[in-house]
Amino acid sequence: MPAPLEPPVAVTLPAAIVTLPPAPLLPPPDCPELTVDPRVPGALFGAVNAVYDISADDARMRGILGQEGREAQAAWFDRLRKEYPRRREFFNTQVRMTAPDAGLAAKLAGIGFGLAGPEA
Repeated sequence: MPAPLEPPVAVTLPAAIVTLPPAPLLPPPDCPELTVDPRVPGALFGAVNAVYDISADDARMRGILGQEGREAQAAWFDRLRKEYPRRREFFNTQVRMTAPDAGLAAKLAGIGFGLAGPEA
């Protein structure tokens, strides 16, 4: 027969340990707000690209292919990690749409963007 479970123990932590400072822990996002016109072809790509330039990220990563040998490739990758540009998640950006478009709004919200305003 298994041993009986011990009753939970109450622990009191000093307030300084569990209270976060009021100042933000990260710098503000480079793109806190974005206006998107859903009538423009590629509006979703434009919104994503405004926050995260995947083409530049891809080009940096593909640079590893030009490195000769495992050590050079490892050094390239290590440098990529150490010098990676600051990139914030999509939820740090509020999108205001210039016209209603439920489909685009659902896609933007689905990948994490916040939707602002009554047009969203």
